[in-house]
Amino acid sequence: MARRKRTSVVLEKAELRAAGMNSIDPNLDVGNGLTLLAFSNLIETMRTQENAYNTALSHLDKLYSEMLQTERELADMIESPIASNNRSLKQTN
Repeated sequence: MARRKRTSVVLEKAELRAAGMNSIDPNLDVGNGLTLLAFSNLIETMRTQENAYNTALSHLDKLYSEMLQTERELADMIESPIASNNRSLKQTN
């Protein structure tokens, strides 16, 4: 079962806000370091972090699936006729 990937409503709103600000003035500066460029940079940082997080989840899901497959193979070996014979021999000794 794959883990649910993260999406950010805040990121989506910020992207829409940035687009609106850009339509007003691509060099918009409202003071105190609040510029469209700074806002866009923070949006990009968030997008990059969210993508990295979701990629890590995908890798984790893959590792988990591989581990479960190995566990099934190990369980099959435990229950194989050879393993059963070995248990029978040990019980008779």
